[in-house]
Amino acid sequence: EVVLLVPQAANEGAQRISILQWTAFAKVLEVIHETIGCQNVACKPLLSYKLSTAPQKADSINISTSEDWQGCLEEVNAVERKKKGSYMSSLRAMNKKKPIKGKRPMLLDLDNEDGSDDEEDDGMAEKEKKALEELENILWQCQLCGPSKLCKIDRTGQHVNLKFQQRRGWSVALATGTHGVTLKSPPKGDLFANFHSLRSTGDVPVSGQNSPLTTSTITHPTHLPYPYSMGPGGYGPWMQMPMTPSPWMMALNTPHTPTRRRHDKHMPSSDPPQQDRLHYPPISEFLDKLDIEHPRRTLPMYAGKFEALDSYDIDELASLTEDRLTSTELGMSIGNARFLLREVKDEMKRVDQKKHAQVE
Repeated sequence: EVVLLVPQAANEGAQRISILQWTAFAKVLEVIHETIGCQNVACKPLLSYKLSTAPQKADSINISTSEDWQGCLEEVNAVERKKKGSYMSSLRAMNKKKPIKGKRPMLLDLDNEDGSDDEEDDGMAEKEKKALEELENILWQCQLCGPSKLCKIDRTGQHVNLKFQQRRGWSVALATGTHGVTLKSPPKGDLFANFHSLRSTGDVPVSGQNSPLTTSTITHPTHLPYPYSMGPGGYGPWMQMPMTPSPWMMALNTPHTPTRRRHDKHMPSSDPPQQDRLHYPPISEFLDKLDIEHPRRTLPMYAGKFEALDSYDIDELASLTEDRLTSTELGMSIGNARFLLREVKDEMKRVDQKKHAQVE
């Protein structure tokens, strides 16, 4: 849940609202504009946000697209991971008066007696700036794209010009020391979903294994307050965002243990022979293949949503309608929905024809 303090045009105060992290960006904008009081205004004010831990002189960041919103949530998660250790150390220090042996960790002022964190904020801003410069120097070295693009190759081999929100999210993760993040490996999340293999993120079940899948356990982090600001030009509101795991972090693979059936060699099985069964391609592999031929449609981003519905092979997509694909649950455009259903139908037809040819 995200708690926002949004300014109101009718008065000088700010309204407290709560929004779930996986709420569609269009709905987020609708709630914010309604709170400000500009829902009926033709020219909406430009929204922006800034981390409260950022230096006072730091510029706020515009938030006008869904990618901007995802970038904001990525920064929140990065700050939460950094702050959690210091916060727990401070709690222990308040309850125990015994001196800590060895190097003393940096403690937060939980009593809020000293409100100046400028030195720490400036240090983090300097780290982020340095990380961003080092990252861009690496991205400019693509021999194919040249220095005109900040290029990163995704998992399908496509050269992608990274946007500012992606570069900023990557540099924040580098500055905060996020596990597994390097100048070559971006952080995991929606902003970089196409740069990590589906198998490594745990989104795609591994087929063809005899051993059962292992269920991951995700611990819900403590609700720690991290103030943010957001508002249209001319306003300076502050908001607090107690963080809970985002939906893509909370998604768990449902374990399925394949059962073995013992067949007596003297008793033929009533099941049809294994080779007579049709095996349709997995949805994730099918979307990756379409993405190579039609990269503008960015279809691999929907693989996780289909698996959240326990749909894994393309024949399960054939039963879906255009209305279901374009619903808020899946969020696909009408053009992509029609294209996907047509490609699924053609692919299933090719598999059927190939199988019949083998039987003959």
